[in-house]
Amino acid sequence: VARTVSLVDTARKGHMVLRLLHGVAYGDTWFGRWGFRYGRPSYGVALQSYQQSLHALQSIPLCVLEPHLSCFSQELPMVVTKYQAISGHKLLNLGDLLRFMLELRTRLPATSVTAMDYRGIMSDASCRWSAKRVD
Repeated sequence: VARTVSLVDTARKGHMVLRLLHGVAYGDTWFGRWGFRYGRPSYGVALQSYQQSLHALQSIPLCVLEPHLSCFSQELPMVVTKYQAISGHKLLNLGDLLRFMLELRTRLPATSVTAMDYRGIMSDASCRWSAKRVD
């Protein structure tokens, strides 16, 4: 029986550190699903501070966050609105949004990207892409 396991979590998607994304979405590390916990501080901060930070990020209300997103990109508030519309329930905070985004893949039909029907995107008046670009 292993009592202590050591790992270096370097999972990334582009420049995003996935352990932070997962932590904000679920309030725990991805390996926390199997009962593992940090033995040493993550990101060089104490475990309690890390947990408090995750909780603070997780509970940022989307109504407060959305106006600030347009500083980074004009499309970001629209993306949040789209996810809100397809969720089927009210996404109240950043944790709800990220959790829904991460779990959405498991709810979609198992079709390839090339087989998906993008006509719905093109019928949306806010879509700036040409039909050729969407294809």
